[in-house]
Amino acid sequence: MSKLFLFIGLFCLSYCSPVMAQLQASKWYFNNKLGLDFSSGSPQQINESEMQALEGCAVISDADGNVLLYSNGQQIWNKNHQIMSGGANILGHYSATQSVLIVPKPGSSTIYYVFTTDRPSVSNANVYPSQNYNPDLTNPLPGVLNQLLQDDGYNNGVNYVTVDITADNGNGAVISGSTHLITYDVNDNLEPRYKNSERLTGIADKVTGDIWVISHFKDRFNAFKVTTAGVNPTPVISPTIVTNSPTDFTSSLGSIKVSPDRKHIAMTSYLVGNDIGTYMGYVALFDFDAATGVITNEQMLIEDVSAYSLEFSPDGSKLYASMQYVENEEAYYKIYQFDLEATNISASGTIVNQSKGTCGALQLAIDGKIYHLNPRFFALACIHNPNEQAQELNYQWNEVNFFGEELVSHFATGLPNYLQSYFDSLIAVRNTCLGEETIFTLEDLTDVLQVYWNLGDGTVVTGNTVQHTYMQPGSYLIGATVTDVMGNVRNFKTEVFIAEDVQVFPVEKVYGCDTTGDGLIDFIDEKSIIEQAIGNQQNVEAQFYDEAGNYLPTLEQLEAGTYTLQVFNKKNKTCAKSIQLDIEVGSVAQQIEIDNIYVCTTDKTGYATFSTQRILEQVEGKIDTEKFQLKLVRNNGDEIAYPFPESIQNLTRNYEKISLVVTEGVSSCSETYQFYLVVIAPPQLDEIENNIQCAENITGIQKFPTRQIAESISVKTEEKLSFYTTTGEDITEEMYAGYTIRQAFSEIIIVRLENKNDKNCFTERKFKLALKICKDKAALFFPQFFTPNQDGYNDKWQALPKIRPHISTIKIFDRYGKLLAKIPPNSSGWDGIYNGKLMPKSSYWFSTRLYGKYEIKGHFALLY
Repeated sequence: MSKLFLFIGLFCLSYCSPVMAQLQASKWYFNNKLGLDFSSGSPQQINESEMQALEGCAVISDADGNVLLYSNGQQIWNKNHQIMSGGANILGHYSATQSVLIVPKPGSSTIYYVFTTDRPSVSNANVYPSQNYNPDLTNPLPGVLNQLLQDDGYNNGVNYVTVDITADNGNGAVISGSTHLITYDVNDNLEPRYKNSERLTGIADKVTGDIWVISHFKDRFNAFKVTTAGVNPTPVISPTIVTNSPTDFTSSLGSIKVSPDRKHIAMTSYLVGNDIGTYMGYVALFDFDAATGVITNEQMLIEDVSAYSLEFSPDGSKLYASMQYVENEEAYYKIYQFDLEATNISASGTIVNQSKGTCGALQLAIDGKIYHLNPRFFALACIHNPNEQAQELNYQWNEVNFFGEELVSHFATGLPNYLQSYFDSLIAVRNTCLGEETIFTLEDLTDVLQVYWNLGDGTVVTGNTVQHTYMQPGSYLIGATVTDVMGNVRNFKTEVFIAEDVQVFPVEKVYGCDTTGDGLIDFIDEKSIIEQAIGNQQNVEAQFYDEAGNYLPTLEQLEAGTYTLQVFNKKNKTCAKSIQLDIEVGSVAQQIEIDNIYVCTTDKTGYATFSTQRILEQVEGKIDTEKFQLKLVRNNGDEIAYPFPESIQNLTRNYEKISLVVTEGVSSCSETYQFYLVVIAPPQLDEIENNIQCAENITGIQKFPTRQIAESISVKTEEKLSFYTTTGEDITEEMYAGYTIRQAFSEIIIVRLENKNDKNCFTERKFKLALKICKDKAALFFPQFFTPNQDGYNDKWQALPKIRPHISTIKIFDRYGKLLAKIPPNSSGWDGIYNGKLMPKSSYWFSTRLYGKYEIKGHFALLY
């Protein structure tokens, strides 16, 4: 059974007189003498106002909807539509967003306070405390704006006058002139020059009937309490994080409003930058305590916009804001909805309408609808069902049109500013689901003699509280005719929506999946659960709750246990049914990574055969194939169950994406690991030329400048270059530093260029590092002495073996140049004998040719 009370469209403050106290906000005067009357249940155009208002304005009527007074912030008109006595200049401003607010004195039926706020002007502030004279505002201007474009040269801040509607022979008069309220730091050098912003609102405390009049200046809210004793000049100050600079005109421009349920207050800023299309304003939301006037818990809903007006839905669940922007030098507006019941209110922001024109004021009416003024199109738009979600809204852009009327300006954006408590509900409707007994009650009324109800389906009943069961879902127009003990009769109309009840269907055993091993749900198919529960029902939603009834935005990161799934009608969340979900947590396989599998081939077709054993090697010891089911999913959707065939071939040329799906048998929790089968070709490696250097010594062991060899080889990102000796030793680092050969005079080097993804996919080349004997070092290869003493050591003189193949016959001379011997390179050498005699100990000279063209000379010693 639904427990919702649906409050609809008839309004009263707790201190007002009974029955006849619901139409104080039924008359609207705004713009250029435009008027609307909502007392019949829908807005009807009327032509009785004498007021011109560019932005802020206010109207107050009596219990029967008869206008008592109205104002544009500069002047007050009485019920006869004449300037009220004493009401010619009340210090507000024609172009302040919320320039004026009319507040009845609690406990009195005749005294009203008219609060005003000025528009803070930089030019006025610059000459403070003197009066500013602006000649531009005194020049005659055409049209109805001429009377409004006046400024007294002062920034007046927040003030109020007192009106007695019985004075001046019942016409009403200002009985107490402007009283100034301090909203600024009087000791600050800057603040007294500006005093306040353009923001002004109010609401009554339902319990006490006291009224809070609230403004915002710079970085604080000021809440003034109005009681039976009058206006308390000492405000309740609530600091804000957001700061509206008083020196920037557009920063002071904006609105504040309290939600009808008194839970929130919201604020907009119109702040724009110096460049067209640069916006620095915002929409901010706060908590409001109607008992204390304290405002807390600031939330920024949207930034970097130019936000003008705002309004709450009647049930306080939605916030609407109008925003201006420029595109291609044309003015456009957007209207946003924010869901105050959403887990993330800021993220819930949704554009519900956007069009050319000016972002005019948004205002709730006593019919429970929100109206939006777009003066560019001479129209008043309407959100018919503002309590609904954005996608369900019925927005009519021309609910009321003013074609043929002369507007103050195409930029006149204001609608009347009312105490938000005028939109408290008078009729309570309980149980609005089809099949339930719907109960209608008149609340906050006394001295009622009789109430006749027309329940919209042909049923007529009497009584203060009545019950009725509807047979069909849909909207019903409810009529209530109330007669009080004095014989006064009032007719009220409102609309009630009877929503279809919902069904909830059984859900199969539910498992969540733990992918990290901490016992918590990391994944659960919430969509499947909800689809099973709602079946094919339309216009229903579902939400999860814990055992304590707390809303759960998701089931993830929860333990196994019992949870509740509630299915409800989108249009009426009280039409709901619930089921319990016993959720168990299953596990998935240990987190692993599967490397791509490569096959190296010179076959240029792009296809190859891959061993599935290479897949299993990577999961072996990590996945229990008894507990988990394995399957391969090909890129065409084909599945291969475990055990796998020994090999598979890629289906697409060069590579194929493969998924290994690992599923726990009981919970069906699964994890998917993706990898590729890749066909690769051996790297391209050109032949490398041998590198020959001149020998620096007779050992044949020396360093080669091999870095340039390594760097000359083209290596792709996926390739690795390595160098090895013929014995398999890795000499890659040495090759880049300069390699010293291990083998005398000549060494074979192996070059390997391999694919990093498959070490078995490589190309090898060989080249030689070799030393040759060059002319300038050739003398090193001839001994410096010999000792022909027949002891078996150095008994003969001959060139070293390494040079012998490259030289001609060696000629030996004494120091006088006498030729002593000719020694062939392949002989055993000279034994020191000349003409049969051993030559004496001395130095001897030799001469030969290297490679047949270089003459090599030197000397050596014969020793005994």
